[in-house]
Amino acid sequence: MEQLQVITAKDLATLMGVHINTAKTFIKDIKDEYSITVVLKCHVYSYFKVSAK
Repeated sequence: MEQLQVITAKDLATLMGVHINTAKTFIKDIKDEYSITVVLKCHVYSYFKVSAK
């Protein structure tokens, strides 16, 4: 099983060769997309009365 790693905007900017502000925007977009997916998943589960266990 693969371990998750914490990555900072500075690390991401260095790895991708982009400006740090661009990396911050990428991270913000990823967080927003993830939170939308989690909320949508909760709504779908509650609508169809699916147990999240």
